[in-house]
Amino acid sequence: MAPPKPPRNDPSHNPARWAARCAPGLIQGLANWLCYSARTTTDKILAIVLPIAAFSAAGFEHSIANMYLLTFALLTKFWAATMFWGLIGKIPSAFPHLTVFGALMNLVWVTIGNMIGCVVVGITYWFSYLRKPESGSPRG
Repeated sequence: MAPPKPPRNDPSHNPARWAARCAPGLIQGLANWLCYSARTTTDKILAIVLPIAAFSAAGFEHSIANMYLLTFALLTKFWAATMFWGLIGKIPSAFPHLTVFGALMNLVWVTIGNMIGCVVVGITYWFSYLRKPESGSPRG
C-alpha cells in the first residue's frame, strides 16, 4: 500500500515557501562574498549594508534569528506573568499555533532552506572564478 500523499496545502511542499526559505541564504551568501571581495574595513561594512537591508525589508526568516525569536515567544507563552497578558489584552491560548514542535519544524525547514541558498551562491562563485591555471603560474 502506497503512503498517503501530503495535502496540497502542506507548507513543506509549497514552492513559494521554499523560495522564501532559500532567499535568505542567497542574500547571506551574497553578503559574505561581497565582504570577502572588499579590501578595507570601510569597504566591507558598506558592501554588506544593502544585502542586510534587503533581508530585513523583505521580512525573511533566518535560522539563527529564529532560534532567538521562537525561544523568546515560547518562553513568553508558557511563563509570562498574568499581568503581562492583561496588559496586552490576550491570553496564551490565543496562540495555538505556537508550539515547541512547530518551532522545531520551523528551525529545521528554515535551516535547510538557508543552507541551500548559501550553497547556490557558493557554487555560482566557484564556477565564476573557475579558470585554467596559466602556464607560468605556480599551479600550472
